Amino acid sequence: MTDEAHITGIAVREALRGNGVGELLLLASVELALDRGSRVVTLEVRVSNHVAQSMYTKYGFKEWACARGTTPTTMRTPT
Repeated sequence: MTDEAHITGIAVREALRGNGVGELLLLASVELALDRGSRVVTLEVRVSNHVAQSMYTKYGFKEWACARGTTPTTMRTPT
């Protein structure tokens, strides 16, 4: 078992956005990772996706690595 988990994707149907569904998915994913022994959770988010970045920051994720252009930014929970 590793002490690091990676969320590969969170997507919410457009009609359901703004109702907390994404937050529930994020929190459930982080809780599962922690329950399974992970100390750090990472994910990638597009540089242009400010709404998602704001949500991740709200729950303690910090920018960890960012390539130039429109490539994803990697964010992670504090260690």
